[in-house]
Amino acid sequence: MPFIAIILLSVSHTLCAKVEIQGTNLRIEAWFDNETPADGAKVKLLSNKKTLHEVVTDERGLCSIPAPGAGNYTIDVNAGGGHRTEITFTIEAAVEEQTAGADKESVFQRRWLGAVMGLVIIVAMTLAARRFMSSAPAPRN
Repeated sequence: MPFIAIILLSVSHTLCAKVEIQGTNLRIEAWFDNETPADGAKVKLLSNKKTLHEVVTDERGLCSIPAPGAGNYTIDVNAGGGHRTEITFTIEAAVEEQTAGADKESVFQRRWLGAVMGLVIIVAMTLAARRFMSSAPAPRN
């Protein structure tokens, strides 16, 4: 039973994304929390639910689009298979560099913390089950 739980913990993953303003472009990076780039993910830049630009990430999970003017925007990243994330951000007037979205280090730390907590729960449940089984009365014939 613990083996199945460990496999499920290692298989599930979350799509993460980050958008940066670099000069006159938005640089979008998409990856899974297991450090795999989200290559071929569809990326949309939205304003008031209207699509302004659509691009696809490369094999490194990166893409770039022209930066729009000041305002509120959403980056929608869809990597298929139910893997989707959105980043809502505001571009201030006269901004040269700005970042919004997930930080890779914090995503990886949360993933490891979740895996360790899952293992602790599995060990605790196994020990409790063993204790219960050893204290159960022997069956009568």
